[in-house]
Amino acid sequence: MAFECLRQLFISMLCKGDDESVRLPDCIVIDILNRLPIEVVVRCQSKRDYLGALISSRDFKTLHLSKANARGPMLLLRDSTRTNKKLYVVTNYLTKPHYLTKPVNMENLYLHSQLLVNNKKYQGVHPPHIRFSCEGVILFVNDARCGKICYVLNPTTQEEVIVQRTDHNLLCALYYCPVDHQFKLLSAGVINGSLVVYLVYTFKTQTWREIRGTSVNLLPLYKKGSPAMVNRALHWITHYDLQNKPSCDNNGILIFKMDNEQIYAKPHPGSVCNVAHIDNEHKSMMTLLVMENNLCFCHLLASQPALALDIWILEHYKKWTWNKTYNINLTPYGPGRNPDYLHRIMKPLYIQDGIFLFYFKADKYLFLYDLRHKTLNPVQLPQMIKFRPFGSYIKTLLPIVA
Repeated sequence: MAFECLRQLFISMLCKGDDESVRLPDCIVIDILNRLPIEVVVRCQSKRDYLGALISSRDFKTLHLSKANARGPMLLLRDSTRTNKKLYVVTNYLTKPHYLTKPVNMENLYLHSQLLVNNKKYQGVHPPHIRFSCEGVILFVNDARCGKICYVLNPTTQEEVIVQRTDHNLLCALYYCPVDHQFKLLSAGVINGSLVVYLVYTFKTQTWREIRGTSVNLLPLYKKGSPAMVNRALHWITHYDLQNKPSCDNNGILIFKMDNEQIYAKPHPGSVCNVAHIDNEHKSMMTLLVMENNLCFCHLLASQPALALDIWILEHYKKWTWNKTYNINLTPYGPGRNPDYLHRIMKPLYIQDGIFLFYFKADKYLFLYDLRHKTLNPVQLPQMIKFRPFGSYIKTLLPIVA
């Protein structure tokens, strides 16, 4: 009742009734709406009136998306206990010196009990878990590699779409196409044991179609988390073993252009980041991230007694020129741990405002490395719940089915 009274008051003040001649310009109303909490905007959108129609327009949702991206992402956490599959976001972990003195602020992403992703009668052995996150929309699968059912959900609007899959192709990405403003899925499969075929699923038509005309016969390596998105393209690593696969210098990074659906490969700095004097126990972990709209190549060097992480920046996208910009010394954390163990449990998350976020799966700590000041600070997560950080997340009003 209080919300409805406030909404009616808001309409009477800004819109002056139904007479368009006495309304405030739409641009002013949109600017005011963008400053309101998103929960209030969602409730206004559900009403069939002037405000609801304005909020549902593509122009408003596009503007809201750009402002959400400008404010920066939140950290998405999932409760990995079997009895309680909840989602949380952390909002204040970068506030200095907040993360050194105070506990993080956590917000529960409410999931309505009637959502199918909450159904306990799952099709498969394990409950759904997060596979991708893109522009405020999350994709859940039962089996991370070839799940037959995908649950696509926008926790802000509670819109949910179920995608049935009849094949066993590798799910590569959930992405938001900048051309037709639609969410899509990308998957890849191998035919006759060698030929790679790429398929795109469009939510509007609920159909899969094959991408034709590509000569790239590569599969992105499976890693949990979304591919690096920059320059209207998705990026995956295709090779890790630099010593046994010398050809990775030419096709180490797979690229999918979202606007024209072209697929091609580019080299990563494999030949120069490979350290020849490291012994056979050396393990490398390579991850692609984005920093200030630049593609980053992260290379973990885990070898006792040292632990280091090199970050290469793609300074010029068209010329494809890399520069080794940062060398992070993680030796204080590394001594006494098996290199192969470190290789498997360390997960880089993302880079925001000059802070590199990562965590070790065995600990309940996030680690924030200040790239400029070369300082490492831990952030302890609440102990009562078994959390697993997934990656970045923003709240949006984008519809899954446009």
